[in-house]
Amino acid sequence: MELSHRIVTEICIVNITVSLTWESVNQIRSQLRALAENREVRGMVLNMQKMKYWDSMGIGLVIMIFHKLQERGVDLVICEMNQDCQKVFKLTRLDQPIRLFDKETDALNELMSTVS
Repeated sequence: MELSHRIVTEICIVNITVSLTWESVNQIRSQLRALAENREVRGMVLNMQKMKYWDSMGIGLVIMIFHKLQERGVDLVICEMNQDCQKVFKLTRLDQPIRLFDKETDALNELMSTVS
């Protein structure tokens, strides 16, 4: 399985367990879209601790999820991304609309403070 998720106080924490490339994106796109469209979700954390690499398809998937959530006024944050992926994250300027946290607990606490 490429991703797992859990809900903590209306915050959906999604664990990405593979690199986000053309192959994996096609397999998980519908799962992530369904989570983003879930009306009970009031914030989303993408935990990328196990993701080693992402290509343009992976970046596009994150942008799509970001926009789906923004349409509903829901925040998306990312946590535990490795240094190489962070370079791409910053180079593509995704760090401007999407906040990045070192630890999942920090990302969760940030979203929980905005949901309550």
